[in-house]
Amino acid sequence: MIAKALKQIVEGLDDHFKVIYPGTPSQVSLKSANKTIGSASSIDVTLINVEEDKVYKNHLNPFPNPLVSNTANKNPMGGISAMRINLYVLFAFHSDGDSPSYENTLTRLTHVLQYFQAKQYQRIVIPATVFDPVLREFNLEINYHNISLEDSNNMWSNLGGEQKPYAMYQIKMLELQPAFIPDSVAVIQDARISNPDLNADGETIFDGIHPKNDKHTIKVKTN
Repeated sequence: MIAKALKQIVEGLDDHFKVIYPGTPSQVSLKSANKTIGSASSIDVTLINVEEDKVYKNHLNPFPNPLVSNTANKNPMGGISAMRINLYVLFAFHSDGDSPSYENTLTRLTHVLQYFQAKQYQRIVIPATVFDPVLREFNLEINYHNISLEDSNNMWSNLGGEQKPYAMYQIKMLELQPAFIPDSVAVIQDARISNPDLNADGETIFDGIHPKNDKHTIKVKTN
């Protein structure tokens, strides 16, 4: 879901650059900014952080899981609630450092800022899959995210590369539906609480040789 949404955003931006620079190959790609050097005209789009949106969490409508008969893992309102997330995405611009190349890099940065200023709201369509058989459509809001100089230095240090011209955007809100997990793959398959036999007076019958209820019957410790 996350990859498909970001891919559509990246493809839209790349199509915009093909209009500005006709005849050029793809310039915008979804990849880790710390893995490749990149050409002087390339733009790497990297997911930096995923944040759950707490404000809208209680406003989501839960829905039942038809494959799970046990209601213990369902929302108190009667179903399993969805999850809305915000994505923090880095747009890193490569440059060889020379004056003409660096000026061109800054120009491309300007184009990205102008593009998202005009395309702040984007509609994303996620096709149905085997794991999610429903076609899903989202209206995403894309906002520029300010970063302090200290946080910027820390980010590039964590990425393990030299700082480049960049722009950080917050993409909100992508809704994730819970996965359907059948009972057959539940984490806990059997009881973990002892269930020993009791006599007529309600006292535990310790029988370490022939337990009669289950494998967790209390047994007598022998020396």
